[in-house]
Amino acid sequence: MRYEDEKFIIYYNECDKRYIELLVKTINERSPFICDFFGIVYDGKIVIKLYNNLEEYKKNLEDSFRRQNLERKYENWMIANTEDGNINMQSLDLVKKQDDYKNYTVLEFCYNACHEFTHLCQQYLNSENPGWFWEVIATNIGNPENQHECNDNFTLKELNEKFDKIDGYAIAYSFGKYIFENYDRNTILSWIKDNEKFKKEIVSVIDKYNSSQLRR
Repeated sequence: MRYEDEKFIIYYNECDKRYIELLVKTINERSPFICDFFGIVYDGKIVIKLYNNLEEYKKNLEDSFRRQNLERKYENWMIANTEDGNINMQSLDLVKKQDDYKNYTVLEFCYNACHEFTHLCQQYLNSENPGWFWEVIATNIGNPENQHECNDNFTLKELNEKFDKIDGYAIAYSFGKYIFENYDRNTILSWIKDNEKFKKEIVSVIDKYNSSQLRR
Protein backbone atom coordinates (compact mmCIF):
# COMPACT_ATOMS: atom_id res chain seq x y z
CA MET A 1 0.00 0.00 0.00
CA ARG A 2 1.12 3.57 -0.62
CA TYR A 3 0.34 6.91 1.00
CA GLU A 4 1.51 10.14 -0.64
CA ASP A 5 1.04 13.83 -0.01
CA GLU A 6 3.13 16.95 -0.63
CA LYS A 7 5.70 15.90 1.98
CA PHE A 8 5.62 12.10 2.32
CA ILE A 9 5.68 8.88 0.38
CA ILE A 10 4.92 5.99 2.72
CA TYR A 11 4.90 2.33 1.75
CA TYR A 12 2.97 0.34 4.33
CA ASN A 13 1.13 -2.88 5.09
CA GLU A 14 -2.38 -3.71 6.21
CA CYS A 15 -1.20 -3.83 9.84
CA ASP A 16 0.15 -0.27 9.59
CA LYS A 17 -3.09 1.38 8.45
CA ARG A 18 -4.21 2.29 11.96
CA TYR A 19 -1.28 4.63 12.67
CA ILE A 20 -0.33 6.18 9.31
CA GLU A 21 -2.26 9.35 10.16
CA LEU A 22 -0.53 9.66 13.55
CA LEU A 23 2.87 8.94 11.98
CA VAL A 24 2.43 11.79 9.49
CA LYS A 25 1.10 14.13 12.19
CA THR A 26 3.99 13.38 14.57
CA ILE A 27 6.72 14.00 11.99
CA ASN A 28 4.96 17.12 10.69
CA GLU A 29 4.87 18.55 14.22
CA ARG A 30 8.51 17.82 15.03
CA SER A 31 10.28 18.23 11.69
CA PRO A 32 10.25 22.07 11.68
CA PHE A 33 12.17 22.09 14.98
CA ILE A 34 14.64 19.51 13.67
CA CYS A 35 15.19 21.34 10.37
CA ASP A 36 15.56 24.64 12.20
CA PHE A 37 18.31 23.17 14.36
CA PHE A 38 20.23 22.04 11.28
CA GLY A 39 19.47 25.29 9.45
CA ILE A 40 18.05 23.51 6.42
CA VAL A 41 14.93 23.33 4.31
CA TYR A 42 14.27 19.65 3.67
CA ASP A 43 12.78 20.09 0.22
CA GLY A 44 12.57 16.46 -0.88
CA LYS A 45 9.77 14.07 -0.03
CA ILE A 46 10.34 11.92 3.04
CA VAL A 47 10.19 8.30 1.93
CA ILE A 48 9.18 5.85 4.65
CA LYS A 49 9.12 2.10 4.08
CA LEU A 50 7.43 -0.05 6.70
CA TYR A 51 8.39 -3.72 6.78
CA ASN A 52 6.21 -6.43 8.27
CA ASN A 53 8.56 -9.17 7.07
CA LEU A 54 11.74 -9.45 9.11
CA GLU A 55 13.77 -11.17 6.38
CA GLU A 56 12.98 -8.38 3.91
CA TYR A 57 13.99 -5.76 6.45
CA LYS A 58 17.24 -7.58 7.25
CA LYS A 59 18.08 -7.94 3.55
CA ASN A 60 17.54 -4.24 2.88
CA LEU A 61 19.71 -3.27 5.85
CA GLU A 62 22.53 -5.73 5.17
CA ASP A 63 22.58 -4.83 1.47
CA SER A 64 23.08 -1.22 2.56
CA PHE A 65 25.92 -2.24 4.87
CA ARG A 66 27.63 -4.06 1.99
CA ARG A 67 27.30 -1.04 -0.31
CA GLN A 68 29.09 1.00 2.35
CA ASN A 69 31.76 -1.70 2.76
CA LEU A 70 30.74 -2.15 6.39
CA GLU A 71 31.29 -5.50 8.06
CA ARG A 72 28.04 -5.40 9.97
CA LYS A 73 25.08 -7.71 10.29
CA TYR A 74 21.52 -7.18 11.47
CA GLU A 75 21.01 -7.34 15.23
CA ASN A 76 17.71 -7.51 17.11
CA TRP A 77 17.83 -3.91 18.32
CA MET A 78 18.02 -2.62 14.73
CA ILE A 79 14.36 -1.78 14.24
CA ALA A 80 14.77 1.32 12.04
CA ASN A 81 17.45 2.82 9.82
CA THR A 82 18.24 5.34 7.10
CA GLU A 83 21.18 3.52 5.52
CA ASP A 84 19.75 3.80 1.99
CA GLY A 85 18.48 7.38 2.30
CA ASN A 86 14.93 6.35 3.19
CA ILE A 87 13.37 5.85 6.60
CA ASN A 88 13.10 2.07 6.88
CA MET A 89 11.20 0.77 9.88
CA GLN A 90 9.86 -2.54 11.06
CA SER A 91 6.09 -2.38 11.45
CA LEU A 92 4.94 -1.91 15.02
CA ASP A 93 3.47 -5.43 15.24
CA LEU A 94 6.78 -6.91 14.07
CA VAL A 95 8.81 -4.88 16.57
CA LYS A 96 6.54 -5.95 19.43
CA LYS A 97 7.30 -9.61 18.79
CA GLN A 98 10.65 -9.02 20.49
CA ASP A 99 10.64 -9.32 24.28
CA ASP A 100 12.61 -6.09 24.67
CA TYR A 101 9.94 -4.21 22.73
CA LYS A 102 6.76 -5.99 23.78
CA ASN A 103 5.47 -2.85 25.51
CA TYR A 104 6.49 -0.53 22.66
CA THR A 105 3.71 1.98 22.04
CA VAL A 106 2.44 3.47 18.81
CA LEU A 107 3.58 6.92 20.00
CA GLU A 108 7.10 5.62 20.69
CA PHE A 109 7.03 4.15 17.19
CA CYS A 110 6.08 7.52 15.68
CA TYR A 111 8.71 9.38 17.70
CA ASN A 112 11.27 6.86 16.47
CA ALA A 113 10.45 7.98 12.93
CA CYS A 114 11.40 11.51 14.04
CA HIS A 115 14.71 10.08 15.29
CA GLU A 116 15.31 8.63 11.84
CA PHE A 117 14.30 11.90 10.18
CA THR A 118 17.02 13.59 12.25
CA HIS A 119 19.51 11.21 10.65
CA LEU A 120 18.21 12.20 7.20
CA CYS A 121 18.86 15.84 8.04
CA GLN A 122 22.42 15.05 9.11
CA GLN A 123 22.84 13.16 5.83
CA TYR A 124 21.51 16.26 4.06
CA LEU A 125 24.51 18.16 5.46
CA ASN A 126 26.89 15.37 4.36
CA SER A 127 28.14 15.07 7.91
CA GLU A 128 31.19 12.84 8.39
CA ASN A 129 30.77 12.43 12.15
CA PRO A 130 31.14 8.95 13.65
CA GLY A 131 27.89 7.05 14.03
CA TRP A 132 27.73 7.44 17.81
CA PHE A 133 27.60 11.24 17.48
CA TRP A 134 24.71 10.93 15.05
CA GLU A 135 22.92 9.15 17.90
CA VAL A 136 23.87 11.92 20.33
CA ILE A 137 22.01 14.38 18.10
CA ALA A 138 19.07 12.17 17.14
CA THR A 139 18.28 10.98 20.66
CA ASN A 140 18.15 14.56 21.91
CA ILE A 141 16.20 16.34 19.18
CA GLY A 142 14.45 13.44 17.44
CA ASN A 143 12.90 11.31 20.17
CA PRO A 144 14.05 12.26 23.69
CA GLU A 145 10.77 10.84 25.02
CA ASN A 146 11.97 7.34 24.13
CA GLN A 147 15.34 7.55 25.89
CA HIS A 148 16.73 6.61 29.28
CA GLU A 149 19.80 8.05 30.96
CA CYS A 150 23.09 6.46 31.92
CA ASN A 151 25.59 8.22 34.17
CA ASP A 152 28.53 5.94 33.37
CA ASN A 153 31.82 7.49 32.37
CA PHE A 154 33.20 6.46 28.98
CA THR A 155 36.08 7.03 26.60
CA LEU A 156 36.14 8.06 22.96
CA LYS A 157 37.59 4.64 22.14
CA GLU A 158 34.59 2.91 23.73
CA LEU A 159 32.17 5.07 21.76
CA ASN A 160 34.01 4.42 18.51
CA GLU A 161 34.60 0.70 18.98
CA LYS A 162 32.06 -0.66 21.48
CA PHE A 163 28.92 1.45 21.07
CA ASP A 164 26.80 -1.64 20.34
CA LYS A 165 28.22 -3.51 23.35
CA ILE A 166 27.85 -0.79 26.01
CA ASP A 167 24.59 1.02 26.82
CA GLY A 168 25.33 3.16 23.79
CA TYR A 169 22.03 4.93 23.22
CA ALA A 170 21.62 5.83 26.88
CA ILE A 171 25.18 7.18 27.00
CA ALA A 172 24.62 9.09 23.75
CA TYR A 173 21.42 10.63 25.13
CA SER A 174 22.98 11.56 28.49
CA PHE A 175 26.12 12.98 26.89
CA GLY A 176 23.94 14.84 24.41
CA LYS A 177 21.88 16.40 27.19
CA TYR A 178 25.12 17.70 28.69
CA ILE A 179 26.24 19.08 25.33
CA PHE A 180 22.96 20.86 24.63
CA GLU A 181 22.97 22.37 28.13
CA ASN A 182 26.58 23.57 27.96
CA TYR A 183 27.29 24.42 24.31
CA ASP A 184 25.38 26.68 21.95
CA ARG A 185 23.72 25.56 18.75
CA ASN A 186 26.38 27.11 16.51
CA THR A 187 29.16 25.16 18.25
CA ILE A 188 27.28 21.87 18.00
CA LEU A 189 26.41 22.55 14.37
CA SER A 190 30.04 23.36 13.61
CA TRP A 191 31.01 19.88 14.87
CA ILE A 192 28.36 18.30 12.66
CA LYS A 193 29.55 20.17 9.58
CA ASP A 194 33.30 19.98 10.21
CA ASN A 195 34.43 16.56 11.38
CA GLU A 196 38.06 17.67 11.71
CA LYS A 197 36.99 20.37 14.18
CA PHE A 198 34.84 17.78 15.93
CA LYS A 199 37.78 15.38 16.32
CA LYS A 200 40.00 18.14 17.73
CA GLU A 201 37.49 19.28 20.35
CA ILE A 202 35.39 16.28 21.35
CA VAL A 203 37.94 14.60 23.65
CA SER A 204 38.00 17.70 25.84
CA VAL A 205 34.19 17.75 25.89
CA ILE A 206 34.10 14.08 26.96
CA ASP A 207 36.63 14.78 29.72
CA LYS A 208 34.51 17.65 31.02
CA TYR A 209 31.39 15.49 30.93
CA ASN A 210 33.09 12.66 32.84
CA SER A 211 34.34 15.14 35.44
CA SER A 212 30.84 16.55 35.85
CA GLN A 213 29.51 13.03 36.52
CA LEU A 214 32.10 12.45 39.24
CA ARG A 215 30.99 15.62 41.03
CA ARG A 216 27.35 14.53 41.17
